[in-house]
Parts: sequence; structure tokens; C-alpha cells
Amino acid sequence: MNKAVAISGGVCLIIGLLGFIIGLNSTMGFEPQENIIHNTKTDGSTFGYDRDTLVIAVYAVGDVGCRDFEITIVDDGYDYFERDCDSSFGTLDYTYLGIANLDAVGNYEIESSGDIVLVSHDSVGGYGMVMIGGGGCCFIGVILLIVGLLIGNNKASDGQTLVLQNPADLQQVGIGMAVQQPTVQYQQQAVQQPQMANQQWIQQPNPTVPTNQPVVEPAVEHSTGSPPPIPAEGLPPGWDMQQWNHYGHDWLRQQGRV
Repeated sequence: MNKAVAISGGVCLIIGLLGFIIGLNSTMGFEPQENIIHNTKTDGSTFGYDRDTLVIAVYAVGDVGCRDFEITIVDDGYDYFERDCDSSFGTLDYTYLGIANLDAVGNYEIESSGDIVLVSHDSVGGYGMVMIGGGGCCFIGVILLIVGLLIGNNKASDGQTLVLQNPADLQQVGIGMAVQQPTVQYQQQAVQQPQMANQQWIQQPNPTVPTNQPVVEPAVEHSTGSPPPIPAEGLPPGWDMQQWNHYGHDWLRQQGRV
């Protein structure tokens, strides 16, 4: 696993979720009465726009039908009101009707079939941007998290190989190292084993020879079928019957007893 990429994705995902939740909660908790900038019942039918507010929403006072409510916001004969009955910004006390797209400073005349209020939706737009940014951050975080996991797994599967060294040992080859063929290992073992055998043969001590045993010539098989007679004092020190049967005649000859 690529920890750096995976951790970055997880952090981005968490931040995105927090931003999305905060934006959604703020949007759902928006209250029109806390953001009113003009009320036709108390401020009259003329609205003086000074561009301090970017997004102006239009609400009818009370629970009314959005499509049946009549309203115009006019300046120089042009109506700047855009009806929107699909959005759900309304409350029990106010019905959302749409947006007033005012683009210039001036006085706008409002004509409606009931009392309305103009409400600043700048904060709603900000919350919406937070939600969009949070959603995008969540998407990026998920992608980074998946990529980090996949990159780590691919490297592990492509670069790590187990090579049999001998029947009891396994060696793990690191990432990026060439894969060693088992036949090479067996050839190396075949070369090493004779060398080790030679070294062991060379290092073996010479067999000890009894101190009292005479040095005799290589064994010569005698034609006679009877074993040599055993001396009265017994076999020479360090001898056994097998040695005596083979080399007894020579020993007797060297001792002058034949």
C-alpha cells in the first residue's frame, strides 16, 4: 500500500464530508425572517437597490400557491422577477416564489397580489459552494484512496518473488530485483556439495596406528589356506584376528619365527 497517497485520500475524504455536512445543515437551517432586506408591508412597494446584496430571493408572506401568486418587480418597463416553484426554501410563515435578478443600482417598483419580503440569499449561496466543494473533495479523496491501495498491491505482486534455496529455506526477493530461476540455485548447490565433500575428506585425520604395530607392506594374499599360527604370547598388541589372518605370515617372517 502506498501510505502517502492513501493517507492524503483519507484526509481529503474526511474534510469533504465535514464541509458537505456543514453546508447542508446550514442550508436546511436557513430562516428567511433573519435575512429580510425589504418588506412591502412596512417599507412600501418601492425597493432601492444599492448592490450590497448579490442574490435577492422573493418570498410571499404566509402559505400561498407559488404559481397562483401574482408579482412583478419592474424598472424602466422591464420585469426582473424570475419565478421558481421547484425549490424548497419556504417555511410555514413564508412561501418561496423565486429570484429578483437586479443588475443595476436604482429604484424598483413591486406589484403583487399580497405582501412579500425580499430576502438576502448570499449566505445560502455560500453554503451551496461549501456543499459543492465538500462533494468534490470527497470524490477526490475516494480516488486517491483507491489509487494508493492499488499502487501498493501491484508493486507487491510484481516485485516480490519467493525463490527456493534449499528444502528448508525460502528467500524473499525485494522489489525491483530480477527473478532467480530455481535451476540456477540447484546448479550452485551441485557445485558446492562436491567442494564441501572434498574439504571434509581433506580435513579428516589419518587413522591412528598402534604404537607397537610394525609397518608392513601392502597385504599379499597367501596361497596357503591355513591361517598363521598364533604365537604363544598371543596376538601382537593392537591386532585382531582379521589382521592376523591377513598379515600374520608377514609378521612371523619379520620376527624370524618362520
